Amino acid sequence: MAELSRRSVTQFGARADGQTDDSAAFNAATQAASDWDEALGGAIYIPAGRYRIDRPIRVRKGQHLFGDGEATLIDASRASGPTLTLGLDEKGRIDPGGAPVGATGLRFLGGSGSAPVIKVHAAGFALSHLFLSAAGTAIEVSGSDGVISDVVVDQALRGLVFRSAQNIVVQGLVTYLANFAITLEEASNDIVLAQAVLAYSRYASVLFAEGAAGIGSVRFTACDFLSNEAFSTFLGHVHVRSQPCDAQFSACTFRNHPGFAVRQQAGTGAELSFDGCVFDGSPSSIRYSASASSAGLLTGAGARLSLSGCRFRALAGPAVAIGPDLANLVWQGGSLSAGGADPLRFEGKPSGRFSVSGVNGFGRTNGDGSLVLPWRGATTAWRIAARATRSPGGFAAADCVIVGQANGHSVTLLEAAGPSLDLSACFGERPGGQTRTHDDQGVVCLSAAGRSDLEWSAETIG
Repeated sequence: MAELSRRSVTQFGARADGQTDDSAAFNAATQAASDWDEALGGAIYIPAGRYRIDRPIRVRKGQHLFGDGEATLIDASRASGPTLTLGLDEKGRIDPGGAPVGATGLRFLGGSGSAPVIKVHAAGFALSHLFLSAAGTAIEVSGSDGVISDVVVDQALRGLVFRSAQNIVVQGLVTYLANFAITLEEASNDIVLAQAVLAYSRYASVLFAEGAAGIGSVRFTACDFLSNEAFSTFLGHVHVRSQPCDAQFSACTFRNHPGFAVRQQAGTGAELSFDGCVFDGSPSSIRYSASASSAGLLTGAGARLSLSGCRFRALAGPAVAIGPDLANLVWQGGSLSAGGADPLRFEGKPSGRFSVSGVNGFGRTNGDGSLVLPWRGATTAWRIAARATRSPGGFAAADCVIVGQANGHSVTLLEAAGPSLDLSACFGERPGGQTRTHDDQGVVCLSAAGRSDLEWSAETIG
């Protein structure tokens, strides 16, 4: 194998004066017009300075473009196409070979509104320590087997776009004020995003694109989704509109968002899981106001949703809202606290299955000590338990069952254990309501006569 070279773009005529188009000098350094062979590989240095780049720079397989950090500025404000393309020659042919291609230690300003600043075609690549500002699209990946680390995107229409991308690891990404921080297009799978901060997205932090198919095995780990700005355009930190997709979120925080943090209303068959995540309606500092409409997750459209050990706190709206055509919801463990609305709300005609178990604080309590739970047709059954906290104490547990009859529905308590409290159930928000209704869904109220000092637990059965 030929010895790898090291050269500087200034050796090929780059001026770095911010006025001269240095595209030709960069492409001479990368030998963009040459047929690929291993001899093209090497390190290409971009010293500190301001480089005007109007035409695409072709970075070949085996080459690594590196600069002096933010002191090396690539001015792409006049570009009409991509600024860097990784893994292509001047004729648009994909380079062969297993040697990776990469770029590190660069700052970019501007970019074409119709093309990404960095376009990755290669199988095998690395992008690190980059700062991209005022881009149309910052980075688009159509390659595979790559690592993106310590990248900042400051104001962009789109931050990272994955299209037919596979086996990608993204670590330490930061985005500010992007319309869409991350977009997943068709045939993108085996993608891991860890320790990202996605702040102040105008539309969505993560978009599963309209109608896109083949999105699978996408994992978000320890990512912070922050929205202290109440943009009227906001669709959700996670907005799902794709065909069947498979995504997991673990140890992520969704904070101070207007409306739902996660919205899944289009496409079909999404499988989403949230493990140990926090949904928080409070602002990140005293300089901001809390959202008046923060809520957790909105799901439907054939989705299968799993929540495990998640915490919901200070939300103005429901923790989970179920829309039409839900396939399945499993909600286990975690807690709800300091919320002002129902933990679970049904929107539209009842469908699908749901189960809730072991969620601390589930249910909405009234000032009189009663508990309000949602019900959805005759398939609904809650196992409840109440404990009196003041002397004389008491405990009771029962199954609250909705029974369908020819003339409507009735609510019935089947006593299970500990009949030291006199439990009762009715339809509606307050004790003493009707025990029959012609509605298809709504809420039931559980209470114990003469007691307002009750702690409740509730989970679905059946």
